[in-house]
Formats: sequence, structure tokens, C-alpha cells
Amino acid sequence: MRAVALTLAGATAVALYAFLASVTPRVLPPGETPPFVVLGEQRLPDGRIATQARFETWPTLAAAAAFAAALAAYGLLRRHWRHAGVEVNTPDRPVRGTRAVVQICGLILALFATRLLLLATGVAPVGAPYMPVVGGILELIMVYLTWMAVLEAQRTRRPLRREPLLWVAVALSLVPPVISIGRIILGLPPL
Repeated sequence: MRAVALTLAGATAVALYAFLASVTPRVLPPGETPPFVVLGEQRLPDGRIATQARFETWPTLAAAAAFAAALAAYGLLRRHWRHAGVEVNTPDRPVRGTRAVVQICGLILALFATRLLLLATGVAPVGAPYMPVVGGILELIMVYLTWMAVLEAQRTRRPLRREPLLWVAVALSLVPPVISIGRIILGLPPL
């Protein structure tokens, strides 16, 4: 189950990268924009083309391939569960992974609040530039733990709607990257 959760987390990360590559404003050389795939195209005086968003072919294909591999791994896992007899029907038992997701969410929000406080006060300790890297690693751990919880819910046939704390933690952990992505889209530096 851990390997499949890791595969699903990797596929999610590749899909997020493809999305970010597509929505990050970029300046392209003349003739580099294929037709029908660019949004917000603006010609600059030197002939280059500024784009707000565009269809990035290779990252998108990589995301599709990663999800195909992850879904194949999930299918093998489901087959293993049936043959090994570990698929159980215990929908009333809470998913074990929810607590870990909530804890990582707390770390993500604490790190983001600390970074905002440091930026507001102008204090720049030695490790401050690395805070977004640590935040990104924590987000990847969050994605992995979320997939573990989802797989556990599938194995035990627990409806995911009965895990509201899991979804609240996932939503709250997305606040820092959504704010940063929004700033990038608006042409502002990320936090």
C-alpha cells in the first residue's frame, strides 16, 4: 500500500507541476507558440510573446503517464487485497491515517505563519530562504499521507465523506501553495 500511495503521490506531484508550468506567465521567442494552446498572448515590441498560460505538452503528457502508472499500481493493489483476503468491510472504523494528515497540516501552517511573520518584521534568519523548500517537502508528505488514508478507506470500505477532518486538513494545507500560486499568476513574487 505504501508503494502505491507513493506512486499516486508522485503522479499528483507531476500533475501539479504540469499545471504550474502551464499557468506561470512566460515570455517566449517569436514562432515558439503553437496555435490554439496559448492564453493571454501579448506581443512585445521586440517580437517576443508574453503568455499568461499555455498548454505545456511534455509536462501534461508526463502527468498522464504518471497517473496511468499509478492507476495500474492501484489495480494491482486491489487484486492483491482480494487474493490475500485483507479487504475488510469495517466502514464504522475511522481511518488511521487521518491523524498524521492533521499533524502535517499543522506543521505546514505553522511554517507558513512563521515565514509570513518573518517577512512582515523584516527579520531574515539564515534558514529563511529555505522555508519554501521545507514547505514543499511537507506538502509532498501531505499528499503521500492523504493517499495512504484514501487507500486505507478503500481497503476497509469506509466512505470518505465520513472523514471530514481529513478533508479539512487537506484543504488547510493547500492554503500556502494556493496563495503563492495566486501571487505568481498575478505577477507578484511568491511568499
